[in-house]
Amino acid sequence: MIFGAPVPVDNCEEKAVLCAIGMIRQLDVINQELQEKLGVSIKVGIGINYGPVITGNMGCENKISYSVTGDTVNTGKRIETLTKEKPNTILMSESVYAKTKHVINAIPWEPINVKGKDEKLTVYEVIGRIEE
Repeated sequence: MIFGAPVPVDNCEEKAVLCAIGMIRQLDVINQELQEKLGVSIKVGIGINYGPVITGNMGCENKISYSVTGDTVNTGKRIETLTKEKPNTILMSESVYAKTKHVINAIPWEPINVKGKDEKLTVYEVIGRIEE
């Protein structure tokens, strides 16, 4: 998901994290029903990053789609891949944490190496909203 493009959104980092929390909560409801009916469940991971991106219609004459690209997107994907070891987790970058720590409970992970980055990243695991 994209927050803030193509139309600017106030507090897009906060809205992205709150949306992710809502998605995980709804996943719990869906998984309960799936377990009861089919004996299966869905696992997801959510990585949230913030920064400049390139957006627009990309492709060729036969297939054009609205897309987002750039280092910010790639880093968000790298953060999301860290959830494979801990499914149904929301991880956010330091830049997102800095803009949401007044409303979100989160715990920092040890800085970690990710593909495509020379320096280790500090990511934060979202626990929930502060008022919860």
